Amino acid sequence: MFEVTRADKHDVQTVKFVGRRYTESDRNADGNFKDQWQQWLTNGWFTEIENIGSIADPAKMGVILMEKDNFSYWIGYACTMDSAIPDGCSSLILPEGEIIDTHVHGSFKNGEILGSAPISQAYQYAVARGLAKSGTKPTRIMERFDDRRFNPNDDETTVDYCFYG
Repeated sequence: MFEVTRADKHDVQTVKFVGRRYTESDRNADGNFKDQWQQWLTNGWFTEIENIGSIADPAKMGVILMEKDNFSYWIGYACTMDSAIPDGCSSLILPEGEIIDTHVHGSFKNGEILGSAPISQAYQYAVARGLAKSGTKPTRIMERFDDRRFNPNDDETTVDYCFYG
């Protein structure tokens, strides 16, 4: 069973998120974006961004945007504002602001630390600590796969869920 092990709030600077955008129609039969992540790893798309861009955060990221009735899921890196954009990628500006950074620890192999259940529990953990307002829902969520904490080959590992804006 996964557990939320940390939550804090801090300021972040404006970054250009460089990656690829996906929509509901890109989900696989299980309702997730695992196939797209596999494409990124197999095709070396992270390396392309590393080679051409100025990485602001070394963690590979998924960015979930749920604004109004418009859902999108991005995979890529947070880069500096002057970063180039490789062919096949696009960008999204994430303005400066506060984020709530949570750590969810558990099994990646069985998928328990991915999806709506750990995101919801992480947000409620932040609410219980006075970092987020009760009765609100996050509209911008970042999944950070930070190599210092995340290793998909370990029995248990940690994913950061950040709630932005």
